[in-house]
Amino acid sequence: MQAATKVCHVVAMPYPARGRINPLLILSKLLTSKKDDILITFVLTEEWHRTIASEVFPPNIRFATISNNVIPSAQLQAADVVTFFRAVKLMAAPFEQILDRLDPPVTTFIADILLPFVIEAGYNRKNANDVVDFIPEISSIRVADLHRVFLNNDQVLTLQRWPYEFPSSKVKYLLFGTVYELESQVCDVFKAKLEYPVYSVGPLIPY
Repeated sequence: MQAATKVCHVVAMPYPARGRINPLLILSKLLTSKKDDILITFVLTEEWHRTIASEVFPPNIRFATISNNVIPSAQLQAADVVTFFRAVKLMAAPFEQILDRLDPPVTTFIADILLPFVIEAGYNRKNANDVVDFIPEISSIRVADLHRVFLNNDQVLTLQRWPYEFPSSKVKYLLFGTVYELESQVCDVFKAKLEYPVYSVGPLIPY
C-alpha cells in the first residue's frame, strides 16, 4: 500500500491593495500548477474577496477572509495612505484566528513584506520554544522572547529598513515580483546585504 502524499500547505497573505494582491494570486496559480500536492490558503479581506469572486481559481487554492469591520474600506487607502497602513496592523489578531482553524497544518508562509505579523505568527507557531545560543554576547534565550527586539511597534517609522529587520532565522527567502534583467542593480544590493536567498519570480502579470 502506497503511503499518503504529504500536502505542502501554504498560507499566502498580501497587503490589501490590488497591486499587491494580483501578483501574489498569479504566483499562487503558478505554484499550484507545478504540483498537485500544494494547497494554498489565500487570506484576504472580505471586501477584496468579493472583488475577485467571479474569477476562476484552481481547486487547490482556497480563500480565508478577514472581516471588513477590522480595517477601513480600501477606498480610504487613496485618500489617506498612512492611516490605512496603520489600520492594517489590526489584521494580526483575526489572522491568528484563521490559523487556528486551518487544516491540514501549515508548512509554509508567503508574506507580503508590509505584513510582518504574518512572519511573526508563522515563525512563533513553528518553534517559539527553540533556544537560540549563537547570538554574540547573549546567553541562551527562547525565540519567543526575541521577536519584539527585532520589530518596532511603529511600522510606519521602520518601513525604510525592511526587510533588514527580519533576522535570517525567521525568513527563508525574499521574492521579488520582477524580472532580474530589468532591476538587476536593486536585486544585487539585496542579495549582497541579506543572509537568505533572493529570487526574482516575475513577471507576475496575467499571461
